[in-house]
Order: sequence, then structure tokens, then C-alpha cells
Amino acid sequence: MSWFDLEIRMRKLIYELLQPNIVNQNNDRDRLDQLTKLVQETHNSRLIKIEYALFKQNSTPTVFDTIFKRFSTIDIRHHEDKAELEAEIDDIRLHTKDFRFLVETNDQKIINLDKKIEDLKLALADAVSELKLTRIEIMNQLNSDVKRINDRTEGVQREVLQLQHDQRQT
Repeated sequence: MSWFDLEIRMRKLIYELLQPNIVNQNNDRDRLDQLTKLVQETHNSRLIKIEYALFKQNSTPTVFDTIFKRFSTIDIRHHEDKAELEAEIDDIRLHTKDFRFLVETNDQKIINLDKKIEDLKLALADAVSELKLTRIEIMNQLNSDVKRINDRTEGVQREVLQLQHDQRQT
């Protein structure tokens, strides 16, 4: 049982040591995603300005340009949402794995405790049996001692009566 406790404590210690790094990693990933999105938006804006300056000569965007821009925005959001969901799923899997381990170790502890309870019940039953036998032996010894004392008392009483009888005759 001590090995299970040691393993649980070690896993807990490792989890506690890694948790701040995981949080920092997730925060860094979020910041990197935001910066990537900002850089992409800035590059797209500059690219559009350059394209209009070079090819369209100050013309306004067409309907197709607007649609293409919306599709690219939706695609970027889709990739961001997908990455966020994958990170959440990984967190849920990690928590599920940790919970499953805790349940398994608790089940093992329960089995060990049940075994100890059964062992204690057997030891208690043996102790009760020994006490009963000891009590019976003591009672038998006391009965024989009482009988012997009674026999001696009767013998002494007979002797006293005999002496009294002898003194009366004298």
C-alpha cells in the first residue's frame, strides 16, 4: 500500500510542478495565436493596398474580393477554434487519465482495506476463542480449587468435632 501512496504522491508532485508550465504554455499559445492573427491581418491589409495600388489603380474592391476576404477570415477563425478545441480536449483527456488513475488506486486501497478487515475479523475470532478456552480452564481450575477447599474444610470440621468429642470424654 505504501508503494501506491508513493506513486500517487509522486504523480501529484509532478502534476503540481508541471501545472504552472502547462498554464504558461497555453497562455503563450493564445498570445502567439493573437499575434499571428494580428500579423496576418496587417499583412493582408498591406497586400490588399499594394494590389490595389499596382493592379486596380485606386478602384474599390469587387464583390469577389469581399467574398474572398470573408472566406479567409472564416478560415482563420476556423483554424483558431480548431486549435482551441484541440487544447481543451487534451486538457480533458489529461484530467480523465488522472481521475482514472485515482479511481484505480482508490479501488486498490479499498480491496486492501477489505482484506485487512477480514484478517482482523479472523484474528478477533481467534482471540475470542482463546479467551473462551482460557475462561473455561480458569473456571475448571477454580471449581477444583473450591472442591479441594471444601474437602479440606470438611476434614478440618470432622477433626474439630472429633477433638471436641475426645475432650468431652476426658
